[in-house]
Amino acid sequence: MAALLLLSWMMTAWHNNVALSIVFGLAGLAIALHIPVAVDHRWALRRAHEYWRHTEGATLFFPDRSIAIAEYVFFGMVFLAGVVGIGLVWFVRLTQTPIGSTMRGTVFFASLFIALATASWRKTPFTLRPSPALALTHDGIHVWPGTRHETFIYWEHRPQVTKVVAYQLLLTTTANAVITCYLHDREFPMGSLPMEYNQLRRVVEFYARHRRLRHELAKPEGLERVKSLMQHPVWEVEQQLPPPTPKRPRRHRK
Repeated sequence: MAALLLLSWMMTAWHNNVALSIVFGLAGLAIALHIPVAVDHRWALRRAHEYWRHTEGATLFFPDRSIAIAEYVFFGMVFLAGVVGIGLVWFVRLTQTPIGSTMRGTVFFASLFIALATASWRKTPFTLRPSPALALTHDGIHVWPGTRHETFIYWEHRPQVTKVVAYQLLLTTTANAVITCYLHDREFPMGSLPMEYNQLRRVVEFYARHRRLRHELAKPEGLERVKSLMQHPVWEVEQQLPPPTPKRPRRHRK
């Protein structure tokens, strides 16, 4: 996309389409500045276990705030490019300034950038408070607490991470993990989270399967367990579990 915007900027500047070249230039600058953020996100995925924390009663997974803020700045710059384009069109109309621009093309692309930035913003959960993206408790999974994407899924509903829904038409490829229960399906917006789909699937699969171990999510043991699931498959973690305590036979009174 960056190369396409660069080519469009060069073409519009060559033909003296000032307003449209400014729109393409600002959008291209936003994408160029976003490239290091995407690279940083790739590196953060390798350190997913470092973003888990323990608190009283729950095990939490936090987003990388620097990456999340950079994503919002990126959307804001693209939105600003669209607003500047619309503003230039109004300026030309009001002042009759001959700046050699194609008005219809400028309005179209400016509106497109505004729409894409707004849709991308709505698909990307974020809060100014240092809130977790996931809170795992004995009862269930609290998804994006304190945001407009907040939801709660009970372990008793047998959740499973079944697939990924990718929204390719937005400014960035936003992936949502689909958590399927026997009552409903819930989408978990992963966006720029430093966690992969398979890592989330392992955690949900493990605790949905092992009911007797859910209590450890309120203890430091749960933190160590989910960190292990970030790096090892479920069957390998299960091999490290102690054998279940055999039940004592009941004594019958004579």
